[in-house]
Amino acid sequence: MDRHVPTYLTSRLGTVNAEAVVASEGGTAGDVSLGRYSTIIKPVAIPTSAPISHKPFSYTVAAGETLGTIASKFHVSVSQIRWSNTNLISNDTVNTGDQIVVPPVPGVVVSVRSSDTIEALADPSVVVAGPYGLRGQGTPKEFAASPGPEVDAIEGYCMAFRESDAEALGGFDPRFQFYRIADIEFSFRLRDRGGRAVVVPDLPLEKHEHRLWEATDPKERQRLSKRNMYRFLDRWGNRPDLLVGR
Repeated sequence: MDRHVPTYLTSRLGTVNAEAVVASEGGTAGDVSLGRYSTIIKPVAIPTSAPISHKPFSYTVAAGETLGTIASKFHVSVSQIRWSNTNLISNDTVNTGDQIVVPPVPGVVVSVRSSDTIEALADPSVVVAGPYGLRGQGTPKEFAASPGPEVDAIEGYCMAFRESDAEALGGFDPRFQFYRIADIEFSFRLRDRGGRAVVVPDLPLEKHEHRLWEATDPKERQRLSKRNMYRFLDRWGNRPDLLVGR
């Protein structure tokens, strides 16, 4: 009796009113009204409000306002406003008349330069990336900071890698209980799978002192650092082929 009505529709919405179909006057299936030959003439729902804008906007700070009051006004967090404005990352004070960028919805506004293409950021050949790169000085025994773009390792202060790659490698080597060199060793393991380490410059980050480093006695941290370097060299000391700058 469901003549002209597709089975995929009746299986989901129920049996169409048979009498209405026979009379060629349409019928109903759940919340959907059908015209002749199962033409849908009434949608299930019609939007009652305009779509939310996702375009960031500039806001002028009024007298007496703080980041807290502005965040509350636009239903975002203080952190999201600060991360959307590079001048507020290390300073959360705003003054009357300041121009700030406000995210239209909860999130962070990121300014992309013409050189920062989606293709470059999503390059499958890149296995680890971050703002602080290192290059071996002709040998895996000594590393120095490098602006890249391609480097031997990314420092652990801020490094990005794919979860699947980290799981395949078992994450950071647990033998490196003192943090030094652990990031270099992990970068080498990632790159040994056939990928590259790349520096992402000009990220809105600020380096602070490492609390563990500062809290450790100088002689002890030197001893622990050397022990980690020996661990690293045991595995990678004979792999100068992984040095991109050699």
